Amino acid sequence: MLCYSYIMKLQSAAVHTRTAIVIVLVVLFVLLAGFASNGVIGTREATIFHWFYDLPAQLRLPMLLITQAGSTWMVVIVTCVLLALRKRLVALQILAASLATFFMVEMTKVMVGRPRPFVILSGVQSRERFVDGLGFPSGHTAVTAVVVLLLWKHVPPRYRWLLVLWLGLVSISRMYLGVHAPLDIVGGLALGFMMYELFRQYWGGVIEALKLTSHRKRLAKKRK
Repeated sequence: MLCYSYIMKLQSAAVHTRTAIVIVLVVLFVLLAGFASNGVIGTREATIFHWFYDLPAQLRLPMLLITQAGSTWMVVIVTCVLLALRKRLVALQILAASLATFFMVEMTKVMVGRPRPFVILSGVQSRERFVDGLGFPSGHTAVTAVVVLLLWKHVPPRYRWLLVLWLGLVSISRMYLGVHAPLDIVGGLALGFMMYELFRQYWGGVIEALKLTSHRKRLAKKRK
């Protein structure tokens, strides 16, 4: 009995901790959005931006390829690979989390209204064709972050550094290509972590609800 009580206390503490983490991430994201809403790139942020934007022009093609690792195609490929490996629940979770993150990004961009660096900063041009719209937060960074975090426990520890490298390179590519400022990247990371925590907490409940619905349908068919 004491053991059961102790386990329940640990579970309750874990839930409170995860809830606190979500609240902190939400507050952080709102604060970042508030800073971004003034539509200005400050001197320090511009300096950090130019560290990456001013890298050699010969890196344009590699960076264009790297940035695709944070695109919609990346989500499709990851989902297909997981399905091929028969990890259907993980594939469904990543697909759902990516779509939810994408919609959060688009809504936030409209609410914040921060232009991209090539609009705000003089002498900066987009190195990526067909890019328009608003800057905060970085959708590529946010979606990559949530995918990386959801894949983390399914990747052997000795290969997890590749996930960190993947997220880092996608983030850098967005600044090198001139389409996102550092605050956009940090906002994307905060949103990605926030969406990951939300899905980590509530995904189990969604799956259980789907299983229960499926079970009830099977029972209804048997009764007929």
